[in-house]
Amino acid sequence: MRAKALAWFRALPRQPLVAGVARRVYPLLESTPLGRRLLGLVLGFLEEAESFYTFPQDPLRWRFALVLRLFERETMEYLRSRVEPGMTVVDVGANVGYHARLFAESVGSGGRVVALEPNPEVYPILRRNLNRFPQALALQLAASTVQGPVVLQVPKRITGGARITTAPSQKSFEDSFSKHVVEAKPLNAILSELHLQRVDLLKIDAEGAEVDILRSLGNALETVHEVVCELLPSNLQAFGETPENLLAVLSSGGFRRFAIIDLHVDGRLQTKPWLWLSAAEVMGLVATLPPDFGANLVARR
Repeated sequence: MRAKALAWFRALPRQPLVAGVARRVYPLLESTPLGRRLLGLVLGFLEEAESFYTFPQDPLRWRFALVLRLFERETMEYLRSRVEPGMTVVDVGANVGYHARLFAESVGSGGRVVALEPNPEVYPILRRNLNRFPQALALQLAASTVQGPVVLQVPKRITGGARITTAPSQKSFEDSFSKHVVEAKPLNAILSELHLQRVDLLKIDAEGAEVDILRSLGNALETVHEVVCELLPSNLQAFGETPENLLAVLSSGGFRRFAIIDLHVDGRLQTKPWLWLSAAEVMGLVATLPPDFGANLVARR
């Protein structure tokens, strides 16, 4: 009965009529104390049913999207098609474990998932969400070319937007409500300590630190079979990086095929079919997009 009820709840947002009604009713509920209380009760039921929990101070819409697996649907479908039993997957910037949950379910008992999350407020929730998966390991660490303490900035709007600062000149959040000193290690050192000689899929969502994290792999980048990482020029700029730099690091590591998925322009998902592209073709596509676009980049050998 519980499984059927949960399946029904999951399917509701995908029905056009229900989705239309929800878009109109949800803002009304969210705008009143009683409505927010009702939404909170529903969310609590879903979290218990899914055994997946979210950060209480994050926006309700974001939390519903995570529990109901509605965030980055295109990316999730792609990852579901790629991750197989027995694989080793590393998730850098795991937050509460939205992607790590899928990885742990997909690799099975014969696989391995390593999820890194430096935020001391979010990390306990990540551990709780992965506790039921013996094949998953959560580490309270940031991956970086810098080894030692770094500052993690968490913006007011959402914990998923947290980023580390590795240089005094780096752009800071103007609205950051909390800062934490967290431990950082090069990703190659982390993999070595865990005796991981091959990574089938590396997922990175680090709010612009993707280039630095890939560089922290050094020669170990050659042991990574596939990369899925965030591609937001504005975030990369905060670290003094560009999409060209991201593609250059991946290309130097032997990656030759790329795809852009979950492409959002002006906040709207672009539903055009995506194709495998060369690095030069990706840059050609990026040149046609507004600077505030957001997407995920897939890199294969």
